[in-house]
Amino acid sequence: MSAAAREHVKDSGRRGSLGHAGSDGSTSAQRMGRHGRFRRGSAENINYSVATDARQTVLQMLIDDGVPSRAHRRNIFNPDFTVIGVAGGRHKTHRFMVVVNFAGDFEESESSVVRGGAATVAEVGKSAPPLADFAAPEPAALRKRHYL
Repeated sequence: MSAAAREHVKDSGRRGSLGHAGSDGSTSAQRMGRHGRFRRGSAENINYSVATDARQTVLQMLIDDGVPSRAHRRNIFNPDFTVIGVAGGRHKTHRFMVVVNFAGDFEESESSVVRGGAATVAEVGKSAPPLADFAAPEPAALRKRHYL
């Protein structure tokens, strides 16, 4: 699932696009399907931000300000979702983005297995500067977030 999230970060980030659709028209379910098989539903949260702080990203999804449906919050607290895949990286317009894929269950294809999470860490390390390079965003910057 992290491979599917990473795929969308790379695709959207380099183009500076917003949204759940890939440049090839793919949905999050189709991207997850390229890397394995999910069962009992799926969903995707995306956060665009100037900060790379994981805690702030999760808090923003929980608060879900600016998203009338509160879909991020609903996905996080959905008891049917028992596994997640996460990836983050540079975004051409919004500096940084995080994609979180949710599913009730997921069986990765052998070609997508991430050994010990090292590929995810390496990928984020290549696509974003160290966290220390980012100052904590001011409250006004927090209000300028884009959520999908």
